[in-house]
Amino acid sequence: MNKIKNIYKLFFFVLLTTMVSCNNEEDFKDLQSQTTTVQKNSVFIITDDTVQKTNLTGVNDPQTIAFGINKAVDTDTNVVFKVQKNGNDAIEGTDYTISPATITANETNATTDVTFLTEGDYKVFIESTDNATLQIAPNYFLYKVLPPTTFTITWSDSFYDYDLYLLEGNQDINGNIIAFSNGTTTTESFSAVPKLGFNSVYILDYLGDNAGTPVTLTIDDGTIHTYDISMDMSKFVLTIEASVDANNNVVYNYTQL
Repeated sequence: MNKIKNIYKLFFFVLLTTMVSCNNEEDFKDLQSQTTTVQKNSVFIITDDTVQKTNLTGVNDPQTIAFGINKAVDTDTNVVFKVQKNGNDAIEGTDYTISPATITANETNATTDVTFLTEGDYKVFIESTDNATLQIAPNYFLYKVLPPTTFTITWSDSFYDYDLYLLEGNQDINGNIIAFSNGTTTTESFSAVPKLGFNSVYILDYLGDNAGTPVTLTIDDGTIHTYDISMDMSKFVLTIEASVDANNNVVYNYTQL
């Protein structure tokens, strides 16, 4: 069945940026509450996190890091980030790549993208700047770079058309779309790393038939998990709670809806 799919018309398909836009003065106050109060103009990683957490991601999945200073200066500020892997210095070009990190003159924030090329536990922090008047704040990001999980749905009747989505959040239709598959065959599949916390699997009944068609959802995270779904409407069918246990292992808890 041939048809044009305009996924941009899907009411829930609004891509959200992975970084939260925020006021630098507020970020600096957050930083002060987490670390030693600074006296000088400082450069710091921007985060709304009130406790240190580990971000989950995969290989070749760019991660945007926002950083800033609490007082603008009249020259460009070049910032050097340090990346460590499994407690040792990571090798740029082998373990990761990172884009230039510059706060332009009279601005207070900027972003850079770090992309991890190998699996492992990473720590990313600001190592230095070319502005000797700036104090470097000791905050950082932690990442666990994991093998992807594969999500697949299949059904037997090619008349019907279903699309598969993985969204961040607990059944949040406006949540960030982590991955999706919207072809025209009787199989939809993608591989992705769920985010820390809640994630949800959503199946879209593209034609709106609400026919109760049997659909099989398979999740392969190293172990095969299979779920039988009756597609009586477009709906969330499964939640995934991703956490890091006391032994620093990632645990996925699946709940069928």
